[in-house]
Amino acid sequence: MTRLLTVFSICIGLMALTIAVVTAASDEEDILAAMNAHLDAINTEASAAIARHHLPGHSEFSANGRLLGVSGSFETQLARNKAIFESGSTFDWHHKDLNIQIFGNTAVVTGYVAGTTHPPHGDPIPVHNRRTTVLIKQQGEWKEIHVHNSPLNEETGQ
Repeated sequence: MTRLLTVFSICIGLMALTIAVVTAASDEEDILAAMNAHLDAINTEASAAIARHHLPGHSEFSANGRLLGVSGSFETQLARNKAIFESGSTFDWHHKDLNIQIFGNTAVVTGYVAGTTHPPHGDPIPVHNRRTTVLIKQQGEWKEIHVHNSPLNEETGQ
């Protein structure tokens, strides 16, 4: 009987481990999809999709060194995004070398954003940023609560 309980316990443990590994892989895929969808929304001027990616109260350190920015409601974020695109700004950004770490319903994504920002007036601006994003899973969806960007000099890695 003891041997049967031991075998049963090992089987239950292996099933739990399998479920945890499959869940983590699924979460990682969902996070990667959310991150890519966010930049796709920026690149295609999809203001509502950008606002849906962020939780209310989302905070951001931008690569330009400004003070911490904190967003408001969905409606506030939507209006801000629309104003950026209506000004004539366009973007061509993509991720590089994303690393995803998951801690329950929280994830930290590190990597780089590269590409070009096209301001309404002036020359295109090359983008080479280090980026750390904090996501929280709510109601089955990964949403951004904080992002920190800083410029990267790719030649020196600084």
